[in-house]
Amino acid sequence: MSRLILTFGMATLLTLAGCSDDDLPNTTDQGQSETDGGTKDGLTSDQKVTSDQTVTSDQKVTSDQEVTSDQQVTPDQQVTPPPVDLKPFTLDSGYQVLFRFDDPVATGVAGFNVQGKNIYLHEFTSSSKSGTVNVGAIDPAKGQLGALSPVFSYSGTLTGKAFAGFYLALSPSAHAAVGYTTDASVAGEVYWGDAGIKTPKAVSKATGNFDVVFLDDKTLLINGTGVGTAQSGQGVYWYQEGKSPRLLIKGLGTSSSYLALGKSTFYAGGFSTSNKLYGFSQAEVKAAISSKSTLSATADGDLIFDGNLMGAIGLEDDLAILEVDASWMPKGVSVIPVTVSGDTLTKGTSKTVISGGSPAVLGKLAGGHGTKEFGIYFKNGSKKEIAIIERK
Repeated sequence: MSRLILTFGMATLLTLAGCSDDDLPNTTDQGQSETDGGTKDGLTSDQKVTSDQTVTSDQKVTSDQEVTSDQQVTPDQQVTPPPVDLKPFTLDSGYQVLFRFDDPVATGVAGFNVQGKNIYLHEFTSSSKSGTVNVGAIDPAKGQLGALSPVFSYSGTLTGKAFAGFYLALSPSAHAAVGYTTDASVAGEVYWGDAGIKTPKAVSKATGNFDVVFLDDKTLLINGTGVGTAQSGQGVYWYQEGKSPRLLIKGLGTSSSYLALGKSTFYAGGFSTSNKLYGFSQAEVKAAISSKSTLSATADGDLIFDGNLMGAIGLEDDLAILEVDASWMPKGVSVIPVTVSGDTLTKGTSKTVISGGSPAVLGKLAGGHGTKEFGIYFKNGSKKEIAIIERK
């Protein structure tokens, strides 16, 4: 069943990647033309503003005026990017679009994530089982994504047909983790590291790895069927470099599903006839790590979601999900409010925050560590786009 989900995810990605990229959005200076020699607000069009002049908030400087480097510009003259919407999708009024831009990777990305003003993108070549993680910074003034720079590259060592994991995990200090599996008994590998590293660190025998999160800068939690010497079947595995991995959470389902991390919550999923996501307090998870015990999804966790989905993230302590219909077509993003009392998580009524958009199609949901921001990746006509959303 893990291979079925991965195959579906790959088909969705290929659908999203099946079009060429347009150039990134450009902003151009816009101004009003004036007759040469005319005046406006007391300044003629060919006037020069000297170095000790101050431009007041209601003055306008025409196109052929010179503004020298030591001039003062008052706060209300600062240029701000135009408002951004999410059309053709409908966005709940409690949320706002911070940035929106075209995917800069021509072939599309296997996974992406958002941290502050930085966007991380995972490119994967299935034939060579190789990948690259790049990062680009958003220019807040222009609302544009700057040039990409490499974080790390890797070359997989396994045989068989490869499927990229549709995740890109980030630690609080911006370590990145990505992975892939193959059709050879769903064998897999996870690679992780940070900017400037020549050779990323490898997690070998990450069998069936479907999703990964960083609990902290040193701890990876991997949803799969085994990691390294610990091959105990489907569950969430604890991994730290140089230590023996082990099964941390069991009883999630017959095959792997999504993970999500909130401020103080942790969500772990499995699939049998539907996707079920169970909630745990992070204190409970860390206590199990310290005591080297294994948590049971049904006995220790709280069922937060039961249905079909194609992505999940922690939004503050709540759970945000990319839901799909019975045909596994994306239908919108919903947020399930969650309250925490000790180790008990109680869910509230789910609310749809992104809906509609046809024929545009949602493809991926990214975020983590309980921030108020998250990213969505979608196909909009001939373009593939990324939007960064913030809860108000």
